[in-house]
Amino acid sequence: MRCAPGYSPAAANRIWPAEGATARPKGCRHARWTGDGGTAWHHGGRGACPAAAGDGVRPRPGAAMRNDGIWQPCCPGVPGRMMRLCVCLVCMLLLLSGCGEPPRAVLRVGVSPWVGYDPLVLAGELGLVDARRVRVVEVGSSSESLRGLRNGVLEAAALTLDEALRLADEGMAIRIVALLSLSDGADAVVARPPVATPADLRGKRIAVEDSAVGALVLARVLQAGKLERGDVSVLRVEASRQRIAAGSGNVDAVVAYEPIASLLRADGARTIFDSRRMPGEIVGLLVVCEGVLAERGDDVVELLAGWERGLAALRADTAGHAALLAPGIDLTAEQYHAILGGLTFLTLGDSVASFEGRAPAIAAAGRRTAESLREMGLIHGSGDWSALLAAEPARQALGGAR
Repeated sequence: MRCAPGYSPAAANRIWPAEGATARPKGCRHARWTGDGGTAWHHGGRGACPAAAGDGVRPRPGAAMRNDGIWQPCCPGVPGRMMRLCVCLVCMLLLLSGCGEPPRAVLRVGVSPWVGYDPLVLAGELGLVDARRVRVVEVGSSSESLRGLRNGVLEAAALTLDEALRLADEGMAIRIVALLSLSDGADAVVARPPVATPADLRGKRIAVEDSAVGALVLARVLQAGKLERGDVSVLRVEASRQRIAAGSGNVDAVVAYEPIASLLRADGARTIFDSRRMPGEIVGLLVVCEGVLAERGDDVVELLAGWERGLAALRADTAGHAALLAPGIDLTAEQYHAILGGLTFLTLGDSVASFEGRAPAIAAAGRRTAESLREMGLIHGSGDWSALLAAEPARQALGGAR
């Protein structure tokens, strides 16, 4: 099956399934929801996907599949009156079973295409998190995760520290329950020749996602080039559209994160600045709505345990799981493995250690980042950012992640 018009396979893979939809076939990150109210995922067009095979034709009600692939009545030879009686009995049983507890709502966590969040994706793909309680929802960008939280479509999301601070500054009640990864070169500014240094950006057009982390990297690259904001033209382009914008020739440089930065380099761009020059400023976090943490703390613990299991699996077989995850973001396994060199993944133990103490390390980083965001006019408050930290769920999950 082809992807929907206007979507690349990677983009089609991010389309959110309808509520109550079945899970995407394991190992197939290019499947997408058909959107017609059915119960099948259609393959996005990269390689064979047995789980998505078939002609899409639905059987008649009350039919079953024979070994030769032909649909036939469920009970051949059973008189019609007896069949109707059986159906009535089944319906009565279903009605009686519906008198119990209502089905438990699943906790939805938004994950944008940032390699630093991929242990969560891997946990979902390998069944390392209870799918009855937690659903990993892959979205096209961090902006979509933020919208999902604001609109109540998501209960949790993987975000960067600066994005979490902006949400809190807006007045949204959130808690930071884990640190996921540190960017050590995985965020970058890439440009086409003749731009070779930050100073060469004067008078150029720079594409940047409308996010706090994009604004932060932009501010740092301008500082490195001794430039002011008015020295460049800034174009707001979401991450999922940045490669198209660069290929069209409408921009000269892009503030991008992996895997998009690697894709742009493969297209001929080169890195002129990256997060190695701003250590500790770009931190991936797991954020949950405060009410969800209070009412469904056990589901949050299961989500955190899923992160720990996914990270352990990635570390145990990096090459094998790189081959699984890379096609979903249009990379080769070799490119994916190289990106991992620009990241530091953090365990739940790292989170607990960072959250605790009189002066938590993450709180200090939050104060520095908050000051930068205030200078850029992106936030206005000056609250106690350490109040956002919640270490107890990670402590509980440490016992269940093994």
